[in-house]
Amino acid sequence: MGLGAVPPELILNIARFLHLRRDVNALARVNQYLYAILDPVLYHGSAKRLSGYVLQWATRNDSVQTVKKALQYGAYPNAVEIGENCALRFAVEHGHLAIVKLLLDHGAIIRDPMILGTAALHGFDEITKLLLDHGASPNAVACQGKTPLLLAAQKGSETTFALLLQRGA
Repeated sequence: MGLGAVPPELILNIARFLHLRRDVNALARVNQYLYAILDPVLYHGSAKRLSGYVLQWATRNDSVQTVKKALQYGAYPNAVEIGENCALRFAVEHGHLAIVKLLLDHGAIIRDPMILGTAALHGFDEITKLLLDHGASPNAVACQGKTPLLLAAQKGSETTFALLLQRGA
């Protein structure tokens, strides 16, 4: 009898006795059947206990699907891994528009005044608009006392510059 004949309830019971995530992960990688059963278990556990790590890893690797799943299973969108920035800041710095949108749509709060400045500095027009739409202050002082407007001007991004002016900068 192969593993495909084992009922999902029994697979889940077996997984409950595996105390290490890496063991559950190893079992999930045996075949597609086990993966389909155990993938939600892995995400649920990781999203709750390791929100910061999961979101950082997914953002670093531009994995929109992983961010979606982590948020779906309860990852906290503002979680910060020790010694790291929040996933939102990292996504903005690297121009990951889809991830920025997902995080904001799931309640990420724009606390860091440098986030909008970072988007403006890199000329990420769509991200700048998205941040402004979600409450980022167009006059927040970013790096070295510079405003997003000044950073957009230094970058030469006319679209971002105009957008910031329209929003009260």
